[in-house]
Formats: sequence, structure tokens, C-alpha cells
Amino acid sequence: MVSQPVREETVEIYCKAFCSGTTDGRDTDCFVAVCLSLAAQKVHEPIPRSRLIDAVSVTKTAFNSSQKAIRDSVDVEVFPSGGDEYIPFLSSELNLSDSECTSATNLLESTSGSTELIGKSPIGVASAAVYLTSARTQRQVAEAGGISAETVRQRVSDIRRLEQL
Repeated sequence: MVSQPVREETVEIYCKAFCSGTTDGRDTDCFVAVCLSLAAQKVHEPIPRSRLIDAVSVTKTAFNSSQKAIRDSVDVEVFPSGGDEYIPFLSSELNLSDSECTSATNLLESTSGSTELIGKSPIGVASAAVYLTSARTQRQVAEAGGISAETVRQRVSDIRRLEQL
């Protein structure tokens, strides 16, 4: 479920884009998905892009093009998301308990700053942490995060290697 702050920020971004003429000639579903993605990042409740792209059945190219158009025309300041910011999304998708969320967050905190995870997808790292700290399968976690089970396996391997250091 999308929180009220994300919904409100999505509307704000879309309205600014509409007023600037950025929406003209663009696929509405794709454009709304991009606004939702940017809004979720802005309020630190990111949604995996792959989940949004799949939900509206658009290409990555169309999504990226619309995102570039919005960023060029509307002042939207978004910073890269950390893996810990995806825990609430995964919790919602997988019905995680508070203790499972806390355990996953603690695991992410213990590996933060590690060069091993620099450049890795934050949703992949968060999904691996959830897998390692909950009773969910790799497939369940991968589907919830909109990533492959192989990505989860790779990040699990990275985290386990870091825990041994």
C-alpha cells in the first residue's frame, strides 16, 4: 500500500509536470508510475522501479525517458536510496513482523559502509537481508522486490562474506 505522504507528493509532482507541459504526448500510466517512483524516493519510501514498470506494462526506455523529462522540467530533488529504505516496502509486501523488520534493518546497518556492497542494487541488498532474517524463501523475497532470485542469492553471498570478516 502506498502511504499518504507518497500519494500527496505524487500528485504534487504530476501537477507541476502537467503545468509545465511535460505530460503532453506521453503515456499517462507510465508518467504516473514515474511520478510515484520519484515521490516515493523523495519521502524515503522507495518502490522498486521494476515493480512499477511491470505494473503499468511499459518499457524501461519509456520509463527512463519520462523520468528524464520530469527531472528536466520539474524541480524534483531525489537522492539515491539505501537498502534500509526498502524494508517498509518489503514488509508490506511480505507481511513481515516488527521483529523481522528490526532484524533486517540491523543486518543492513552492520554492513553499511562496506565497499563490497557499493554499486549494488539497494532493493537487492534489502531483499537479501530480509531473506536472511525471516522465514521467507528467496523466491518470495525476490518476487516482492521485483528482482530475480539470483540477485537475492548473490547479495546473500555478499552479506555472509561480510559477516565473516
